[in-house]
Amino acid sequence: MNEKWRDRGNLIKASLILTIIASVLSFSVMIAYASQKTIIVSEESEEKETYLYGYDNLEWAIDTKNLSEEKAAALKVFVPSDTPMSDISMSVRYDRKTVSVRIKDTRESYFLSDPPRGNYKHVDVARGIFDGKDTMIVFELDEACTCEMERKGRALELTITPVSEIKRPIVMIDPGHGGAQSGTRVGDIVEKNITLSLAEKVRALAEDKGFTVLLTREDDEALTTEERIKAIKAVSPDYFVGIHLSTDVDDVKKFGMSASYNSLYYHNGLENAEFADMILKSAAVSASNKALGINEAGDEEAVLKVLDMPAMYLYAGFLSNTDEARLLNNSEYLNKIAQGIVDALETAVGSYTK
Repeated sequence: MNEKWRDRGNLIKASLILTIIASVLSFSVMIAYASQKTIIVSEESEEKETYLYGYDNLEWAIDTKNLSEEKAAALKVFVPSDTPMSDISMSVRYDRKTVSVRIKDTRESYFLSDPPRGNYKHVDVARGIFDGKDTMIVFELDEACTCEMERKGRALELTITPVSEIKRPIVMIDPGHGGAQSGTRVGDIVEKNITLSLAEKVRALAEDKGFTVLLTREDDEALTTEERIKAIKAVSPDYFVGIHLSTDVDDVKKFGMSASYNSLYYHNGLENAEFADMILKSAAVSASNKALGINEAGDEEAVLKVLDMPAMYLYAGFLSNTDEARLLNNSEYLNKIAQGIVDALETAVGSYTK
C-alpha cells in the first residue's frame, strides 16, 4: 500500500516538474518572438508589434508617410496637457543629423495612440524610444538642420530648417567637454558646465545681432573629437569658436585668457591668427581680464587642425586659480565675456568673405 502511494506521489512530482519546464520554455519563446518584431505606428493600421530590448525598454518605428501633412508649417509632437516644459527637452545633433525630443515620466502608450504628424519633409526616419521612465522621439533628417520648438497646448511644434537654406552668417560654438568628460573641477565648479553656459550666452547675444549660432552640444552630452569634427563639417559654418578653460597646477596664481589657432589655413581677408587675436582681446577687454596671447594649435587641439573656416579656441580663464574660478562661476562675468566674443564676430564679418 505504501509503495503504491509512493509511486503516485512520484508521478505527481514528475508531472509538476514537466509543467513548470513547459511554462518556462513557452515564455522564453514568446520573449524571443517579441524581440524580433517592430512596432509600426500608422493612422491606417491598428497593428502594434513590439521591438523589445529589455524588461522595460521599447523602440518603435513611426510611419512618416501616412502621418505626413505636406502643407503643414511644422511637425507636431503631442504631449499630455499637464506636462510642464521643464520635463521636455530638445536636442539637435548635427553630426548624426537628428532632432530628438525627450518627455520625462511619460509612457510610450501615449505616443503610440497619438503619434507625431505634420511636415515630415526633411525627415528620413522617425522612431520612438521608451527607456522604462522617459520617452524620446527621434527624427533622422536628410541633411543637417536647425530646429525651433514652440508649445501650443498639447502640441510641440517643431520647425525644421536645413542649414543650407540659412542666409545669415553662421557661427558654430563648441562648448568643451560634456557628459563623463567633465574637464577641470574645483569644488562644485565644473568646466563642462561653464563652457556650455558661456556658449548659450554667446548664442543669445549673437542672434540678436543677426547671426545664426549653432552649438555642437546643447546639453550635458559627451562628444568625441570625431563627432565634433563631423558636426562642424556637416554645418560648414562661417566661423568656429571652441570654448575651454585652462588649468595650471604648478602655478595656481596664474590667471587670464588665451587662444589657439591653426596656421595652415588662410581665408579671404581674415587669417586664423588674426581671428583668434580679435576674439581674445575683445573678450578680455569686455571682462576686464588679461589677454595672455595666442598660440598655434597643438596635437591635442585636433579639431582646429582640420577646419577650413576662420576658427579658434578661446581659453576663458584658469580654474586652478580660485579667484578666477569664482569669477567664471558668475553669470554676469560670463555675460561680459560673451559680449566681447560677439563684438569681435561683428568686426570679423566686415573682414572676411566666404
